[in-house]
Amino acid sequence: MAAERVDRIERWAGPAAGVIAAVVTMTGLAMSDIAGPDAISPQASATTIARVLAENKDRLQLGTSVLMIGLFFMVWFLVHLQTRLNPKGTTRWMASVASAGGLITVTLMALVVAYVRATVETSFSGSDVVIPKAIVVYDWNYWRV
Repeated sequence: MAAERVDRIERWAGPAAGVIAAVVTMTGLAMSDIAGPDAISPQASATTIARVLAENKDRLQLGTSVLMIGLFFMVWFLVHLQTRLNPKGTTRWMASVASAGGLITVTLMALVVAYVRATVETSFSGSDVVIPKAIVVYDWNYWRV
């Protein structure tokens, strides 16, 4: 009886984790966009960029926290996918490829979180306002497609 219940929960919890991961991750990415609604331009002065990032610090930190929750559900979904694509006693290459691709994606998203957190934490005013400007220019050149 208990085994059937666990089996039934596992059957719907994995796909639900995938849906939750997609929604929460996209929400976190939208919230943690450095440019955000203020659309910081690399041509703006370093002081202006530092000020705008400081004003949006709470939104950016909340966005990265939401993104980390989404990544947790993504890993949960990947574990579910691994068990579905690779049944007990078999070895299939598709399960390995899907797991590796998913884990690479999770790793890159975690790097985005670290990048945004570093940007927010360096957005202070003072003599080192060049650091936020350099990060925004990097964001503009390499993250905007």
